[in-house]
Parts: sequence; structure tokens; C-alpha cells
Amino acid sequence: GRNGKGIYVRVHSKSWKKFKSRLKELSSRKRCQSIKPSLEKIKVYARGWLNYYGIASMKNNIDDINGWLYHRIRMCIWKQWKKPRTKYKNLVKLGIPEHYAATIANSRRKYWYISNNKAVIWALNKERLINSGFYDLATAYQSVHVNYWKRRIPNGTYGAVRGRRLATAFYSIDADNFICIPYRSEINHKYVFHFTDTFQSKTHK
Repeated sequence: GRNGKGIYVRVHSKSWKKFKSRLKELSSRKRCQSIKPSLEKIKVYARGWLNYYGIASMKNNIDDINGWLYHRIRMCIWKQWKKPRTKYKNLVKLGIPEHYAATIANSRRKYWYISNNKAVIWALNKERLINSGFYDLATAYQSVHVNYWKRRIPNGTYGAVRGRRLATAFYSIDADNFICIPYRSEINHKYVFHFTDTFQSKTHK
């Protein structure tokens, strides 16, 4: 796409739906019988996805999904605590006042509602969840995205593998700098063009 700051790469809506659907599956209450293995699976999947799509401009979308995923993980932990007595003890242990912990622990509200309670959010805050193995999407995306733009593609490193041309998109930044990325239909914007159709590709055959 293009905006006031220039050209940018974006992720197709279908890829977003697949990403969120998979995260929802990995963080479902049925799957999260043990939270640490679930967090590790989420980390492996999300890290691979971000490494592939990290070049795209998607900070707002990533922040939205990150907040939603934190909510789902809190929901899973709340369900794992099961009994009101266990919920009460864990909340007090995490610093919630006893009278408030008792009210929340004995609530008949559903898991999704209670996991968005201010006291539960404070008890299971981002820092504690990250220390337990949560993969923070916003932090990871920022790191991957910055590293993408720091890379330079040396002359002659693109072209062919075993005599075959690569399915590659060639993204022009300015007269001297280009980004070479694997071409997939999910990367949709009219300012990315096939590498084999450029003047630079013809001079590096």
C-alpha cells in the first residue's frame, strides 16, 4: 500500500484470519490443560509467522492480537485453578487483598468475563506471564521488523537455486537499495513487482 509516509508492505486479510484462528486453537480452554506446553506451542508458531511476515507494517494489528491473546491465556489459567479455594489462595499469593480475592474467587461469572477483571489482570500481568513463558507478540514484532529494514541484499546473492529462478518479489526503496522477499499471494500491494521483470534482474542473470 501507499500512505503519506511512502510505500509499505501489508499482510492479506486471509493470512490474519488464519493466524488468529490458529492462536485461538492453541489457547483454547480444552487444549490448555497445562499452561507451559501451550505457551511453548504458541511461541513456536507465532515466532515462525512473525519471521515470515515481519517485513510488513502491522503494529496496530499485532497490538490488538497481543492484548486478545493475553486475555485468552488469563482465561486458561483461571480455568486451571478450578475450585474457589484454589482461586482465592492464588490471588492472595499474587498480592490481591483477601476480601477482594474472596469475592472474585466465588463469582459465578464465566471464565472470559472474570479473566478481564482488573484484579485478575493485575495478578496475571504481562511481566508475570512473560516470565512464565508467554511470547509477547508486540515486542517480538518490533525486533523482527526493525531487523528486516537493517538488512542489505549483497549483489549476486539472489538469482537461482540449482539452475531454477526463485519465486521472488523485488521491492524498490530508492535508486540504490532494494529488498528481496519470497513472493507469495498473501503479500498484496501493487508496488511490489516480480524480480525477473526488473532491469536489475537482467543485469545479474
